[in-house]
Amino acid sequence: MGGQEVQNQKAKRGVVKLESSIERQLKRTVEGLEDRIMCLKFESPGMSGVPDRVILLPGGHTVFVELKQPGKHERARQEYVQQKIRDAGFAVFSGVDSPEKIRQVADYCRYLMDQDFFNQVADDPLEAQDVPFEDRPDLWEDDPCGIF
Repeated sequence: MGGQEVQNQKAKRGVVKLESSIERQLKRTVEGLEDRIMCLKFESPGMSGVPDRVILLPGGHTVFVELKQPGKHERARQEYVQQKIRDAGFAVFSGVDSPEKIRQVADYCRYLMDQDFFNQVADDPLEAQDVPFEDRPDLWEDDPCGIF
């Protein structure tokens, strides 16, 4: 029996959670936040190491997500590409391998959408952008993941 067959057998018994099941859970969770959110499979022919998913949010926000099977780590090429994406100003979540990390991604997406909402309803949108997130406990005081 090959390595993949053993892994699939263990996954069926609940021993190992396959990356594909984590990927489905991420897609359901994030797209469940709002109808306009898209959590797309990201493949780039000719360039290896790109993150598994790209999340497109209302307001023009983009979030990249690299999913992993629990206990697995990014390859050097994946780390390199993720850093290039971060250097370009995009958010990248690495090693998402559990419901807790999926919740962190969802919380971040919700945060970005909340920022857009508060900027739209403010009397002066530029003034609203100058208020640091840390100074808005009404946005983060119920942060179950402790990321803010």
